[in-house]
Amino acid sequence: MQTGRLRAIAAALAVTLAAAGCKPAGSGAASGEAPASGSVAPSAAAAASDQPVAQKIFVTIALSPAARRQIAQTGQTITLPVTFYGLPTDPALRAKLQGRLPVGPEQDVVINGAESVAILVPPMDPAKVAQVENGQVLVAIDVSSGNHTSQDNLLNCDPFMDVPLQQAEALPKTINCKLIGEP
Repeated sequence: MQTGRLRAIAAALAVTLAAAGCKPAGSGAASGEAPASGSVAPSAAAAASDQPVAQKIFVTIALSPAARRQIAQTGQTITLPVTFYGLPTDPALRAKLQGRLPVGPEQDVVINGAESVAILVPPMDPAKVAQVENGQVLVAIDVSSGNHTSQDNLLNCDPFMDVPLQQAEALPKTINCKLIGEP
């Protein structure tokens, strides 16, 4: 009886990891590979585990060949601070907060080069969401190198700012990066 239960738990874990785009160690997956399109739908993962599936934003960091070499040579990590905010409806609050009311905790994701990551969407503060225009939560993802290994950022990346949360969750996104000063 216990063996059957362990198999069910293992199967639910595998489904959840597949839905998150994770691959088992030693699977031979190349770094920078997008989550498999054949992943199990989140609703199937929820049914298998009887727990709600956390909302996620899938992002791939794509480095130019020069940036890939430089990051590898220096051993710098890449940091993706992800912020969740809204435009305050109160003009005084908007001015005070420079137009951004944080509605959830910042996520700080650290990677070791060009990779695909699944960023978990944290719970939003309902009282703060009620104070933003149309209850619209926006997402910003900044990308820089070196925060954990050096003080020098090497990267100039595409902007990912003021994106509605529903849009950010809808499809995997690619953020292209090159070296600062690279044409």
